Amino acid sequence: AYPTLGLWGLQLSLFWLCWHLAGRKIGRLLRWLLAQGLITAVFALWWPLMQEQLQRGLTFNWPILPQFGIDLSGTLADTLSLALAAGGLVVLGGILLWLIVWWQPRLLQWAQKLLPIIAIAIILAFILATVAGAIPRGLSIRRQLFVFWPVAILLATWAFASIHKPQLVGVILGVSLVLAAITAWGRPFEDWRGIAQYIEANGQPGDVVVLTPGWARMAFDRYYANGRFPYQGANNNAYADDAPAPFAAGQRVWLVWINTETTDAQTTPITHWFASHADNLTRRDFRHLTVIEYAVR
Repeated sequence: AYPTLGLWGLQLSLFWLCWHLAGRKIGRLLRWLLAQGLITAVFALWWPLMQEQLQRGLTFNWPILPQFGIDLSGTLADTLSLALAAGGLVVLGGILLWLIVWWQPRLLQWAQKLLPIIAIAIILAFILATVAGAIPRGLSIRRQLFVFWPVAILLATWAFASIHKPQLVGVILGVSLVLAAITAWGRPFEDWRGIAQYIEANGQPGDVVVLTPGWARMAFDRYYANGRFPYQGANNNAYADDAPAPFAAGQRVWLVWINTETTDAQTTPITHWFASHADNLTRRDFRHLTVIEYAVR
């Protein structure tokens, strides 16, 4: 989620430049500030769901910005720190742009000619991102779009408003709304919900769930945070030939791995260890996922 910080700063700086070129009218600035306030209010509701998707606490992405060791709690202090951070980016972006314009005044004329091209590029990127999100793919694309989308809408709003073609804008936004709904509620690439329900229904007391690659735990968290059995992301070093056995004899383990060619190099050491040190009790395949119940020898 690190690129979101850059997108957020870009959006603020872009508005500052456009506002300057448009005559620095106070009314436009106040309308923009009101829009930012409404967006912040929406994110106050969006925040928990987004953090659930990220599955990490103090990520340096734009809705959290400076946490500096304190847990995210949604208190007034967090809201104030967000406002100060956003305001700081506005000021820094404005100072930087002012210095550039002061150094090269002709850049204003050049920027005015360049803005329509930037708007078209943003619209094309918006369309491509919307289509990409609707295509079932691995965890990363939809997950990142889900986090970046509100920030991208800020840039897209400016771009659509600048082209002055309401019918074209209406068609693009209508199609993107349908594709965005498919992105949010369409068929997932990996059936994590199904695999979580299967383990919960068939597991026995004392069972353990192992996920490989280790980062797959972030997806499993989303559907199994309140499950009966402990689970962990696999560390390949723990399954090396010269490492101590990670499980005692008799331990029942549900091994879950992402079954795609792109993850074979990460999952193979784990699957080979279980194939040679445990008995295969049951196997079930889901969309791009496999789960095998093992009894360690």
